[in-house]
Amino acid sequence: MRSYIAAALLGLASTAFGQSVSTKEGGITYSVSVPGTTASSGSGDIYIQISGPSTNSWMGFGQGSSMSGSKMFIIYANAAGTNVTLSPRKGSGHSQPSFDSSAQVTLLEGSGINNGVMTANIKCSDCKDLTSSSSSWIYAALSGSALNSDSQSASISQHSSAYGTMSLDMTKAKNSANTNPFVTTSGGASTSSGSGASDGCAQVAGESGSVTSNSGATATSGGNGNGNPYGGSFTGYPTGRGGPFGSRTTSGANNKRAAAATASACVGGGSNTNSGASSLKQNGWANMDTRKRILMSHGIIAGLAFVIIFPLGAIAIRLFSFPGLVAFHAACQTLGYLFWIIGFGLGVYIANKMHYINQPHAVIGIILFILAFFQPILGALHHSNYKKFQTRTAVSHGHIWLGRILITLGIINGGLGLKLADNSTYGPIVYGIFAAVAWVTYVAAIVIGERRKARSTPASPPKYDEAMALHSRSESTEATAPQEYYGRRNK
Repeated sequence: MRSYIAAALLGLASTAFGQSVSTKEGGITYSVSVPGTTASSGSGDIYIQISGPSTNSWMGFGQGSSMSGSKMFIIYANAAGTNVTLSPRKGSGHSQPSFDSSAQVTLLEGSGINNGVMTANIKCSDCKDLTSSSSSWIYAALSGSALNSDSQSASISQHSSAYGTMSLDMTKAKNSANTNPFVTTSGGASTSSGSGASDGCAQVAGESGSVTSNSGATATSGGNGNGNPYGGSFTGYPTGRGGPFGSRTTSGANNKRAAAATASACVGGGSNTNSGASSLKQNGWANMDTRKRILMSHGIIAGLAFVIIFPLGAIAIRLFSFPGLVAFHAACQTLGYLFWIIGFGLGVYIANKMHYINQPHAVIGIILFILAFFQPILGALHHSNYKKFQTRTAVSHGHIWLGRILITLGIINGGLGLKLADNSTYGPIVYGIFAAVAWVTYVAAIVIGERRKARSTPASPPKYDEAMALHSRSESTEATAPQEYYGRRNK
C-alpha cells in the first residue's frame, strides 16, 4: 500500500557532526554547519550537506521561504555516475531555476555516490542570514532516472517527490571547527559522515565561484517526454507544484516514490543536546500528522456537502411529495451549507499554509463559497413567491439554476482537490464512483421533476367559466386536497 510522506518532527538523532532533527523514515538529509568565525562576524563560509538515495534524479536545497529569489544548491549524478555535479541556481518563481555562475560555492571532499547514497558536501561563501534563529530554507527532490550530466546548467524535470520549507536556528548550528565538518580523516583517508564516497570532487574555478567538473563529459538534458523539461507550470512555492500529502509511488522515469527529508543543525563538538534542534516544515507545516488530519477533514466534510447532502435535498424536492417536504429540503440544504462553511474554512487554512490559494481547486472553492451565500436567500424568496403566485418567478429560476451550478461545480472541484492532494490511487476512484452516481441521480431527478411539472401545467389559461368552475370545485374540496410543495395560494 502506498504510504504518505512521513512528516513527524519528533525524533532527535545524534550524528557524528552534531544534533539532528529527522523524520522517522530517513531518506534525504539536509544539514547546515556554521563555523565559529562566521557566527562571530555574521559573514563568511558555511557548510552544507545534502545526502540521499541515488535513485533520485536530483536533490535540491535553498535559502528562502519560496522558490522566487531563492539561492539553490541542486545536485545530481555526474556523467560517470561516480560523483555529483553541484549546480548553484537562482529561483525565478515560475520557470526552471537558472544556473548562477556568480555563486561562491565549492563542492568539497567527501562528495560522491557510494552504496546507493548520493552525497554533496558544499561550502557556501556568499550565503545570507547566517546568524538568524529562524532562517528559512526550501528543499525538493525528483525521484527517477539519474541525470548523469557534468553540465551545471542541465535541464532538470520538475520535482515529484518530497518538498517543502524548513526553519533552521542558525545560532544552534555553530561549529567550533572552521573546516568541512562532514568529513573525518583516518589514516590519511577521508570519509564523509553523510555516507558519501570520497572518490573525487569538483572545485571552484577562480573567484567566480562557479563549480567545474573533473570530467569532460557533455551535458545531458532532463525531461519528462512532453517537451517541457519541468513537466508543467509553476506555482512559485516552494519549488513548483506538488501534492500536499507528498507524492505516491508510481512506475516509470518520473517515479513518485515518497521521499522523507531531514534537517540537521550542527553543534560544536558534536554534542547531543536539544539546543541544536531545528524545526522542519513541509509546505509550511511543523506537524505532518496535523496536516494530514486537516486535509482529510477538509476533503471529507466538503465532499459530504456536495456529493451527499446538497444532492439529497435537491432530489427530494423534485421526486417526493409529503407533508413537510419543504422543511426537509431546507434542512438538508442548511446542513450542507454548514458543512461547506466548515470545509471551506479548513480549505482556506490549508491554502494559506501551503500557498495553494492560486490553484484552480482553491479558486473554484472561493467562487463556490461566494455563490452559496446567495442560495438560501434566493430559496426563501422562491418559496414565498411560489406560495403567492403558485408558479415560478425570476427568483425561482435563479435559485434553481444556481443550485444546479453549485452542485455540479462542487462535485468537479472535489476531483480537482484529490488531484492536487495526489495522495493515493484509490481515493480518486472511490470518489469518482460516488460522485458520478450522485450527479447522474441528481440529473435524473431534475428531468423527471420537470416532466411532471410540464404534464401538470395547462397548455393555455382556462376560459372564464372554466376558471370559475375550477375555483368552486377547489373551494369544495379544499379540506382534502393534497398539500402543494410550496403551500396553498394566499387568500
